[in-house]
Amino acid sequence: MKMNKKALSILLAGATVASVVVASTASASAVYEDFETEGATYGVIGDFNTWEGDVALTDEDGDGLYTATVSVPVPEEGASSTYKVRANGGWDYSWGAANADGVTANSQDNCSFTEEQYGKDVTVYFDTRTGKGGIDTWYVGTEEPAAPAPIPSEPSESSEEPSVPEVPAGKYAEAYKKAAEQLGEENLPKYYFFDNSESKWTKVGAYWWTPEENATWPGQEAIQIEGTDVWAVEYNAETTKIIFNNLVPDKDAEGNVAYSPENPKAQTTDVKVDATANAGNIYIPNIESAEAKEDGAAITYKEGNWVVFDASGEASVVPEPSEEPSKPAPAESKQPATPSNDGKDGKNGVETGDSATPIALAAVFAAAALTAVVLTKKKVSSK
Repeated sequence: MKMNKKALSILLAGATVASVVVASTASASAVYEDFETEGATYGVIGDFNTWEGDVALTDEDGDGLYTATVSVPVPEEGASSTYKVRANGGWDYSWGAANADGVTANSQDNCSFTEEQYGKDVTVYFDTRTGKGGIDTWYVGTEEPAAPAPIPSEPSESSEEPSVPEVPAGKYAEAYKKAAEQLGEENLPKYYFFDNSESKWTKVGAYWWTPEENATWPGQEAIQIEGTDVWAVEYNAETTKIIFNNLVPDKDAEGNVAYSPENPKAQTTDVKVDATANAGNIYIPNIESAEAKEDGAAITYKEGNWVVFDASGEASVVPEPSEEPSKPAPAESKQPATPSNDGKDGKNGVETGDSATPIALAAVFAAAALTAVVLTKKKVSSK
């Protein structure tokens, strides 16, 4: 089949544009994919030191948030004072002001100090903790960034059933009675409860990141039910996961590490919650599942269970909420079954991606050929 020059040129032009778009997208999404973080050093440089040498950024607690304090001079009238962060004392890898896509790597724009910061000692933050864009979106600025949301725990590959706590019958009967007196029995379904009898935390708090109002670690303090080891946290219907913890922060007011083996930071892992299933019930952490890090300064309880919290005190285990609500089985369809896609990327047996274009063109040419045959037959039959 022949194609005239005009049609061919249009097809080639379209292919060229498509390849340019793909190439530009790929380059924007991985600016520093070859950057080696191990052994790298970081420093801040700018107008404050006439862009000569670096002020070292340090990360004393090893959490990935680097800081440096610099003296910001008052610039000449009409001028500004700017800075950047770079790696290993050179310009092969640097980070500045974020663009519209949040990319700070190899930025063409410097970060700027504000007028309120002129003539003062200012802390510069460089956040290398994992973000949505990885290395290319590492944060640079003078406002301390919030701690990133904890990464959801990976499901266990073990086929064993989760351990069920042994709860003596009637254990929570008295606690339920006191909770009803303190909070009002009609209000108990508005709370999640936590059993602190084994963890023995001085305080109990709860952190969640949906909705965002409580997305600042370590979250809000729970309410202790007087005379018991049970604590209550008022839930929000939007919340899907909670981390119960002992309210020990990562850093104190002076920016120093706040936890230690003498004052450990303790928490559960991500606890799945469902307002319809878990509200009004109590969570029991499995103490035997505790995993300690940093010489006991950070402890995480990997397992636990929700149990019923009511006047009977029977404490039966609450079924874990499903990811999606169950749906009724669909009525028998009279439509033909959808053909298999045979393991390809597309749906209904049609390939997608680069292979879809030649298939589509072939279909167009085939249709045109069929039309020509039909017209030819009509012409012949009319004689």
